[in-house]
Amino acid sequence: MAVLSSVMQISSRDYYLTADSGYRGASSFWPEFATVKPSCANEWPDIELFKTDFNVVKETIKWLQDIATTDGFVLKCGLVPPYTNNFRFKVHHVLFESLQCGEAGIDDSEDVDFTEDTEENSAKADLDSIFLIENWPTFNDAAKGGLEEIKKTHHVVPIPAYDMKGNLIDPW
Repeated sequence: MAVLSSVMQISSRDYYLTADSGYRGASSFWPEFATVKPSCANEWPDIELFKTDFNVVKETIKWLQDIATTDGFVLKCGLVPPYTNNFRFKVHHVLFESLQCGEAGIDDSEDVDFTEDTEENSAKADLDSIFLIENWPTFNDAAKGGLEEIKKTHHVVPIPAYDMKGNLIDPW
């Protein structure tokens, strides 16, 4: 696995990088709330310093997409839409992860004794309470109901977006 880093501009035309990803109820796109994937399109930065480097990003992403194409397929879909000259690519984040088999059914809404030295308590103590599933924000009734359905079976995997001090950005 390799880490790719880049400075890019997030497009305001294709932005769903929110705490509930705009979920409006079950659909063919998201059959249930647990499957939402906040996403955004990234485009050429509007800062001169980064424009030259973005050409390297563009070529690297196209190269990766080309080598990952299934043999026999001509149309390549993925990060770079084949139908536009305006280079943009989309990224998404898996927001909810199923609990381990032994953890299913735990009521996270109860007070947790963080004094006991367990891996679960350590992970919870490392996150501000806003990042726990019982406090996760939603912005409509469909998302609120969907979140209630998965509180005992999933946990939040916060979007790894940080402020200038290295703190996770609040999902509100």
